[in-house]
Amino acid sequence: MAFFNLLLCFLVFFIALFLSTQQREITKSSDYSLSFSLTIHSLSHISPLLNALSISTNTKMKNPSSSSSYNYKSSFKYSMALINPNSDGFQYVDLLTFGEVQRMPNFDLLAYTVGLEGIRIGGKRLNISSSAFRTERSGAGQTMVDSGTEYTFLVEEAYNKVREEVVRLAGPKIKKGYVYGGSLDMCFDGYHQMEIGRLVGDMVLEFEKGVEIVVPKERILSDAGDGVKCMGIGWSEMLGIESNIIGNFHQQNVWVEFDLANRRVGFGRAKCS
Repeated sequence: MAFFNLLLCFLVFFIALFLSTQQREITKSSDYSLSFSLTIHSLSHISPLLNALSISTNTKMKNPSSSSSYNYKSSFKYSMALINPNSDGFQYVDLLTFGEVQRMPNFDLLAYTVGLEGIRIGGKRLNISSSAFRTERSGAGQTMVDSGTEYTFLVEEAYNKVREEVVRLAGPKIKKGYVYGGSLDMCFDGYHQMEIGRLVGDMVLEFEKGVEIVVPKERILSDAGDGVKCMGIGWSEMLGIESNIIGNFHQQNVWVEFDLANRRVGFGRAKCS
């Protein structure tokens, strides 16, 4: 079973690598970035073990002199059937839509917007007001699921509450005055990941309809190199935005299904490590 999981992950990786070579010319003469969308369509009505994996390119072109970005769908698409014995089924959260978005200067119209309701750390639900996760008239407060962003970023109130709890649980071990990549400042130097994980515990992102992404304590830290490991969460203002972003660091070992026909996003457990 472990061999199958490894083979499955390598297969997805090499397909994505192959697709990147197909559009390499896009990035040769510009600072544009290229990302890919992996869409999992559950076929549990046929067999609980069968899922169809649709891999399509999603070109995200970002002008380095501007904060705006544009998404274009490629003209080619690949599909295949995969057996996923570790799929526990999907939980779905609705994609949110808003009227008159042209009047919302901070709103990303092209993003997959969902309703984030809370965060738990070590079994404790943090005291974050619902307004921190509510999209305002300006578009601020939007919560996006974005595989093209490496880490998760939260608006000020939510981020401060997360940081306060991490400091309470593991404060003496935090590397003081250190910021990784200009965005992550909850870092630890010289400690084993499991040691910090035991202090902090699991982290859970709570969405509407009771849907959750559980980040186990063994995976809450990202390796920053030279023995330094950081919580994969930053303050969104570091990116110059006023939104919450669920980055790909917190989508590890998770199947993510973007079901645009039914206006929803599905999360299912996977084991890719």
